Amino acid sequence: MKGVCVMIVIVNVMGLALLNGRKHSYHYATRADI
Repeated sequence: MKGVCVMIVIVNVMGLALLNGRKHSYHYATRADI
């Protein structure tokens, strides 16, 4: 169950990043890596 929830959250974050634009998604990616 936990894995499914994590997957849903990741998908939502990815969708928001795409909606916000490339610059914002790039910022998100660098923060996620850290």
